[in-house]
Amino acid sequence: MAESTGLDEDVLWHYRHKALWQMAAVNRNMPGTKKLAAAYGLNKAELKDLLENLLKTHNSENDKRDLEPCYDQHTGDYLTFEQWMAQLFKRWDKLTVQ
Repeated sequence: MAESTGLDEDVLWHYRHKALWQMAAVNRNMPGTKKLAAAYGLNKAELKDLLENLLKTHNSENDKRDLEPCYDQHTGDYLTFEQWMAQLFKRWDKLTVQ
C-alpha cells in the first residue's frame, strides 16, 4: 500500500523494515518472513543482516515484548527471538512460500 502512494524510497524502506520486523519478531512467521523478504528483493544473507540490525535497535528501546520467548510449533519449545532467527535460517531452504 505504501508503494502506491509515491513515497520516497527511504520512507518505503522504513515501512518495509517495520513489516519485516512484525512478520518475524511479532508474528514469528517463517514462511511469511521469507516471502516478504523475497517480495522486497532481499536474499537470505541480506535478511539476516537486516534482522540483526533491527534487533540491535529494538534492544536499545524500552519495549522488549517482541523478544520474549514464544512457542515454536516446529521445535515444541519456547524460543527467544534470537533462537527463532537461528531456526529460520537453519530451515530457510526447506521453507515453502506460495
